[in-house]
Amino acid sequence: AFTCQLAVLAALAIRAGKARGTVTDDQEQALVKSLTGMPLIMRQVLNSIKPKIELLSRELSKCRTCSISAAARVFP
Repeated sequence: AFTCQLAVLAALAIRAGKARGTVTDDQEQALVKSLTGMPLIMRQVLNSIKPKIELLSRELSKCRTCSISAAARVFP
């Protein structure tokens, strides 16, 4: 869901830039092309770390409880 929200925000930013005249037609096309290529890139990244994800999930499945925390710098 978070990734989808970022994609929508990027699309809105492209549209706003176009409406304000700060994004040219060529820039808009390049940005949209980049944005539409993101699912493939994300799939490649996830496939590259799939073994690590599977190992982690097997280890976590053995736990009775789990606590997840992250530092603020992890988030965009």
